[in-house]
Amino acid sequence: MRVALNATPLLSPLTGIGQYTYQVAKGLQNDPEVNPSYFYAGVWSDQVREASTNIGSMGATQQSFRSVIKKAIPDGARYRLSRAWRQRSFSKGCQTHQIQVYHEPNFLTYKHDVPTVLTVHDLSWIRFPHTHAKAHVAEMNHYFPDSLMHADKIVTVSEFVKQEVQDVFGISPDRIVAIGEGAEDLFQPRQLFETQNVLDRFDLKHGKYILAVGTLEPRKNLIVALNAYSRLSNAVRAEYPLILIGMKAWLANEFDKNLALVAPLIDAGQIRLLGYQPREDLAVVMSGALCLVYPSIYEGFGLPRWRPWPVVFLLSAAMCHPFPKWLETVVF
Repeated sequence: MRVALNATPLLSPLTGIGQYTYQVAKGLQNDPEVNPSYFYAGVWSDQVREASTNIGSMGATQQSFRSVIKKAIPDGARYRLSRAWRQRSFSKGCQTHQIQVYHEPNFLTYKHDVPTVLTVHDLSWIRFPHTHAKAHVAEMNHYFPDSLMHADKIVTVSEFVKQEVQDVFGISPDRIVAIGEGAEDLFQPRQLFETQNVLDRFDLKHGKYILAVGTLEPRKNLIVALNAYSRLSNAVRAEYPLILIGMKAWLANEFDKNLALVAPLIDAGQIRLLGYQPREDLAVVMSGALCLVYPSIYEGFGLPRWRPWPVVFLLSAAMCHPFPKWLETVVF
């Protein structure tokens, strides 16, 4: 079977959808009954690219050119022009590669006359539009309904999202299949001797730090974690620093303003931002953490789902550390 996968999310450092796309791409490549072709924002390949881990690595000329384009062309028009060009490349590639099935892992499908599978991760831009840029909300509202209508099969990452799609768009449940996400083999419990080399690089001690993972954007609600952590005693903070892993995204300036409020804790090393980390290191750091801070407002897959209060502290994947009494008494 000749399958097309839109692998464009692999061109950027992998976050949630990028990780999902990468695992799907590798799965297709390893299936002897599938002949996959990967679409990279206008370029086709039969190889799965390893995503870059460099943030902001564009050269000065590229950055200057992009800045000029952004000023000259409004966001909406710029996206439509880009999408029209990609649509043309996608259609030509599907004919050249004689594609039989197309899988879109990132919400918005390209048009083509072959059976189409669409993955829907959540409806966060509908449920919580204020946590997204206005231009992004407008793009999703414009293109997503047509993507749903043209998809032959809709994959959701949980039963929760399946119900969301039914409730909001009136899609028949027969067209939707919920396929829960799994954990990569990298993410597993590790003992002290297994984590020490990586943790030493970050100056961390196994079982002696609290971890938050996610893109630094409003929906992840990490301001709640910062405020709650700042209320702990200095003795607790000194023993258990709060570690944030993730790159800054939309409204990064607002997040920086909140960081300024806890500047003394950052200066003391009690709150530390490690930025984006490749999944090999991330898996080890997660395994060595005492617990995971997870205050996200809304997620399609995971424990928060859509609730009026955040789920804040969860046991880490390691599940091998004693849970201190002081964590049980923290009130957010």
